[in-house]
Amino acid sequence: MCTCVNISADGMLMRFERGLEIGDLVVFRMPIIGRTAAKVVWSLGGKTGVQFDRSIAVEDYLPMIRAMGARADVS
Repeated sequence: MCTCVNISADGMLMRFERGLEIGDLVVFRMPIIGRTAAKVVWSLGGKTGVQFDRSIAVEDYLPMIRAMGARADVS
């Protein structure tokens, strides 16, 4: 389990207690989009940045973050 701190269509900043190395491949199970792979691009002090193998589709992004419990104001 990890804690999502910030997510975009291309990647995520997460908190993860175990150490990860740059280049490690991780797989997430996300609401709406299902399984998605990502590569670790940096890791420092329990925080890790990953880049998704494929960008999250525009039509799936808001439903996904809402399913994760986030609120988004769209004007």
